[in-house]
Amino acid sequence: MAFKVGIISAATTAAFIISSYAIADSNSGGVTPESGKLISKINNIDLAATKAQPAKPQGIDFLNSDAPFKLEGKIGDHNADIQFYGIVDIGGASVNHSLHPNQSLPNSINPYSYDAAGGSSKLAHSQQVWIQGGLQDSRFGLKGGVDLFKFADHNLRFIYQLEAGFNPLTGELNDAAKSLSDASFNNKKTTYGDSSLNGNLFARQAWAGVDGGKLGKITYGIQYNPFYDITGAYDPNRKADSFSPLGESGAIGGGGGVSENARMKNSLKYTNSFDAPMAGKVNVTGMYQFGNDVNTDSGRGYAAQVGYENELFGIQTAYNNFEDTVKVDATTQAQALAGTPLKAGLYNTQAWILAAKITPNKEVKFSGGYQWIQL
Repeated sequence: MAFKVGIISAATTAAFIISSYAIADSNSGGVTPESGKLISKINNIDLAATKAQPAKPQGIDFLNSDAPFKLEGKIGDHNADIQFYGIVDIGGASVNHSLHPNQSLPNSINPYSYDAAGGSSKLAHSQQVWIQGGLQDSRFGLKGGVDLFKFADHNLRFIYQLEAGFNPLTGELNDAAKSLSDASFNNKKTTYGDSSLNGNLFARQAWAGVDGGKLGKITYGIQYNPFYDITGAYDPNRKADSFSPLGESGAIGGGGGVSENARMKNSLKYTNSFDAPMAGKVNVTGMYQFGNDVNTDSGRGYAAQVGYENELFGIQTAYNNFEDTVKVDATTQAQALAGTPLKAGLYNTQAWILAAKITPNKEVKFSGGYQWIQL
């Protein structure tokens, strides 16, 4: 059980009204030259005064706005917009076998933690608790863009997005590393797991770049691995944290073997799509990560995706490869008390995914996939 609340919009507009005056010559029935000069002078004064007036905000229509909290305006002669958005997702959960919930995780309860507890009912037992992120991780963010200039009939636009994941029950940012540390100190009696969300403010997304329309988009920053995009779109449960094994495991749900790689930091990403036969689209993505999550002088990663989709059928495939990527885990209670609550290993990884779906109509969809991972 979960509910979502979207977060909402205001727009600012300014209207310019030019008043006109006419002084008629009673003899000719027209406007005298002197009157014409006066009319021009009055119009110029009115126009300048109108331009100097501050823009008047419109009312906010929370129920009917398609773009909540979106402001549109100009920077010089360039059109620009900025939007604040978010999701709050809180659910009630009852699980037969789970460790005690840890609210630092994107999803605080974990039905698969029975295995992590060694199958012990003394550690993993029935849990009833309010959780965040039943269907989606609660989040807030800013996104927008600025029109730049035209290049060979293509409009180039600067774009950006900043997004943070948080727990609305506690007000804390998602911090999987903290859950690992807590588990170490508590002898692994609380839920824990590695993740690409480790306490940073804009850990979900933080990127900027240029949208060239048919030329494609090129962006730089913290961005989704193509594996994450594919599993989110083709998993029947939409990678929901509480209802999908893909959502619970970042390793297979987007990281290609290591959860931290579901989002690629310090990465350059190119995406584009092209018209294809049978009223479809071919999409392509290429990414390169400079360094790893800890030190940009060590390691590297790259990923590539290609796919085809129309209303009836879709197929996507992707490959990624990382060198000296970091995987973090909990330690023992004795190690934690001695000052080492976390351990980390460096891995070279490669992974491949293939996913397909068939949608005979809006009510029925069949989807499936295969993933190969090597650490």
